Amino acid sequence: MLKLVPPIRPLRSVFGFLILTSFLPACHNQSSDPDPQGAVTRLIRLAGDRDPEVRLTAVLALGRIGAEESASTLRERLQDNDSRVRQWSAWALGNLNRPDALPQEQAVSLVARLGDPVQPVRLAAAQALNELDQDPGIARWLLEAFQSQESEMRKAAARALIGQVGSDALPTLIRASADQDAEVRQAVVAALGELGDARAIPPLLDRLAHDPADSVRAEAAFRLGKIGTADLVWPLRQAAMSDKDAQVRRWAAAAVEAVSSVSGSG
Repeated sequence: MLKLVPPIRPLRSVFGFLILTSFLPACHNQSSDPDPQGAVTRLIRLAGDRDPEVRLTAVLALGRIGAEESASTLRERLQDNDSRVRQWSAWALGNLNRPDALPQEQAVSLVARLGDPVQPVRLAAAQALNELDQDPGIARWLLEAFQSQESEMRKAAARALIGQVGSDALPTLIRASADQDAEVRQAVVAALGELGDARAIPPLLDRLAHDPADSVRAEAAFRLGKIGTADLVWPLRQAAMSDKDAQVRRWAAAAVEAVSSVSGSG
């Protein structure tokens, strides 16, 4: 998954520029600020400013600092009427210094943003959730979001699920591997591959052989190569020789090499 990087852009608000330059030392190294706690306190206050440029700059700075005491403010900014503020508040929540600094209510707020009408906000929320250590509660909320009728929410939830769920989610993921949306299927294939569970192999092989989307077949080939059992050499070799898409063939060939090197198959 691509990492969000705070934008370097001209600030339309002169006040926003002044905020950014005032707090740059704290953003890079809290110890270099003579009053790091004071800097965070001022930024928290400015995150509620009436000017969206000021709010945006404040949440970016809070995300750079990563102070856990900013979590509740960033959660509030997830409801901001400016989509950029919502997006970078989600990023900032995932960038807090301590993994346990994201209490349950913050995680719930991020899951809710998976249904945001603006795609960059959904992606930022999915990434922030994906950054967290595996947590049964978060996985449960993501699986619930995954049942949404809205394809955009399913896409975002599927991305966030990668690495967050255990084998108990396998039945849900197997059903979702046939989702009508190719992006959802690709993310589900990735999540299945990350499980490393032998029961995930049949649905992955099915996607490799029959999925209409090149991206999904390529993902399946890559994930099967990571699983690496000897019985996968033949289906992967078939895909490497006969798939209609060159990228799928390349990934399948690479997977054959990976499996062969691990299993000793020729």
